Formats: sequence, C-alpha cells, structure tokens
Amino acid sequence: MFSDLRSLAEISKHQFLLHYTLLVQELELNPPPVNLIDLTYSICLKFDLSFCIIKKIIRLLSQIKKHPHFISGKNPVGIVAGAIYNVAKKEGTNLTQKAIAEAVGLTTLTLRKRRKELNQYNIFFKNIDLL
Repeated sequence: MFSDLRSLAEISKHQFLLHYTLLVQELELNPPPVNLIDLTYSICLKFDLSFCIIKKIIRLLSQIKKHPHFISGKNPVGIVAGAIYNVAKKEGTNLTQKAIAEAVGLTTLTLRKRRKELNQYNIFFKNIDLL
C-alpha cells in the first residue's frame, strides 16, 4: 500500500516515511499493526509457490505471532521473508535469499538474521509440520 502511495506522490521512500511519521504524530494517530498473514499473501504472489507451501508459511507465522518478543521492534517484512525462505528451503524449492530479499526490498543480511532467529526459537522445527 505504501509503495503505491509513494509512487503516486513521486517522492523518495525516505521523504515518504518522514512525512508519514509527521502526519501520524501531528494527528495523534495509532496506526494498526501490520498483519503478517496479509503481508504474506502479497509477498508470496511475487513467487511461484504452491498452495501447500503458502499454507505452511501461514502456519509458521501464526505460531510466531504468539511470541510478541520475537516480533517487537522488527520489520514485519523481514519476519515474513524469513518465514518464506525457511519453508521454501525445507520444501526443496530453488528460491534464493537474494531473490526474496530483492523482491521485498531487504538486504540478504536482514533475511539471514530473521532466518537464524526463527531457528533459534525453534518455532520452525516444532510447528511447521502440523499440517
């Protein structure tokens, strides 16, 4: 949504975020938190992933949402991208870190960090096969 608005306004990402932040503060708004599941669908559309893989990604993200300390202060896009990469790798797809990072506007370093965090909390290995 923000990228659509930003492209219409024809300003840089930095300028857009600066103005957005000022508006939120001045109008004393409380923007709703990003829904990881909705974000997952929009990101998965960029890749040729099977419904089964997308379902496993959503299952993983549902488990992650139960751990607010994991999500707090982190870019939701990074969390979703890490989940996509973990599930895609486990399912044997040829989706690379670089492809995911470029598609969502992250660095591969951020993607690797989120993936390591997912593995550290053992969320991925305990819950992904519940389907």
